Amino acid sequence: MDRRQARAWLESTVEQSRITILHGLPRVGRSALLTAWCDDQVGVQRLRPAEVAACSAPLQVIDHLGGTEVDDFIGAFREIEAIRRSRYVIAPLDLAATRQLQEALPGSVQIVVLDPLQRHEVLADEFEITEPFTVEVEPVASPLASNRPMFDLDQHWLRGGLPESLEAESDLASLKWRQQMIDALLLRDYTRWGLSPGLKISDVLTWVAGQNGGEFDLDNPSIGKRADVRSALHVLDRLGVVRQLRNYPLRSEASLTRKPKIHIRDSGLLHAMLGIETIEQLRAHSLMGESWEGYAIETLIHAANRPDTAQFYREPGPDGADEIDLVLDFRPWNGRLVAVECKAGPETPPRPGFYRAMNAIGATDGFVVHSGSGSQAELKTPRHDLAMARARIIELAS
Repeated sequence: MDRRQARAWLESTVEQSRITILHGLPRVGRSALLTAWCDDQVGVQRLRPAEVAACSAPLQVIDHLGGTEVDDFIGAFREIEAIRRSRYVIAPLDLAATRQLQEALPGSVQIVVLDPLQRHEVLADEFEITEPFTVEVEPVASPLASNRPMFDLDQHWLRGGLPESLEAESDLASLKWRQQMIDALLLRDYTRWGLSPGLKISDVLTWVAGQNGGEFDLDNPSIGKRADVRSALHVLDRLGVVRQLRNYPLRSEASLTRKPKIHIRDSGLLHAMLGIETIEQLRAHSLMGESWEGYAIETLIHAANRPDTAQFYREPGPDGADEIDLVLDFRPWNGRLVAVECKAGPETPPRPGFYRAMNAIGATDGFVVHSGSGSQAELKTPRHDLAMARARIIELAS
C-alpha cells in the first residue's frame, strides 16, 4: 500500500490492536511516516523499550526496536498488560524482531506494511521521502542530491521506490546505493527460518532476477534443495523483496500444484541485481520486458489495494500458451474479473492466447498496459499507459 493508504491503515489498526508493527524494507521511509503521523496525534510519546514500564502515555511509539531490546519490551508489556491499556506502535529493526514479537505476544500484534514509494506518490509530491538517518543501515552511505531535477517518469522504473535511491545525485550513485543496501540486507542472519548454510539467500535472489516474472519449479529447483529454496523464498517474501503469484483460480488444485510466477517487487532492486545503471541500458537489456511486466503488475496490485486478489493464468494453447499476465478478482465485491496484459511496446498487440484465456476464465474486463505514453480506450482491447491503467484498476475495484 502507498503512504496515504498505509497511514490510514495505521490509524485504524492502532484503534483495534494493543501493538501495531510498522513493517517494511530498510530505508523505505518508516521513520518519516511515523514522525509525520505522531505530529498529528494527541497523547503520543516516543520512547525506548526500557522506558515502557514507567510510561503511562495512552499511545507509545518505539522506532527501530531490535536485539535485546525486544526482550525488554516483551517483558515490560507482559507486566503491565492487564493493568494499563496503553497502545504501542513499533517499527522493528529487522525481520527477526518482527517474528519475535509475533511469537511472544500472539493476539496482541497486528502488522501494517509500508511499501516503497509508488510513482504516483512521487509525481504528486505527497510526502517527504527522505528517511532520517538511523543505525539500521549504518554501512550504507546516502547519495542524496542537493538539487533534485524534475521527475522523469522512467526514473522511478529504473531506480525503484526506495527514497534514497530516487533522490541520488546520479544513476550510478543510485545503483551503488541499492547494491550496498541489498548486500547489507542479505548478510543478516536468517538461519531461524530454516535456511541451510549450503545455500546463500543471495543466490536465490540472483536466480529469481535472472528469470524475473517467470514460472519457477520449486519442487525441483536448479540451484539447491527444495526445502532450502522454499525457506529462502519465504524470507524474501516476508522481507517484501519478492512476490509469488499463483495460477488462477486461487486455492484451486491448479493454483496449489502448478509453478508460481515470482518477481522482485521493487524494480530498482531488480535492476541492481542485474547491474543496470541507466534507462538506456534498461531498454536495451534482454530482460526489459520482464522488468516492465513486474513493474506494471506491482503498480496495479497497489492500485487495487487488495493484494490477495492478484494471480495469473496460463494453460497450453494451440499456438503457444493461453496466458494472462495479471488477473484481479473483484467478484466478491462487485462481480468484476479483470485481465491485464503487460507489453513494453506501446503498439504491440495482445497475442491470441490472451483472448482465449479471457474467454476461458470469463473475464469481465481486460486491457493492455504499456511502457509508453497515451491510451487508446476506443479499441476492442484498450491500451493504456501506466497512469491510465492504474486509474482504470481503481475504478474497477470500487
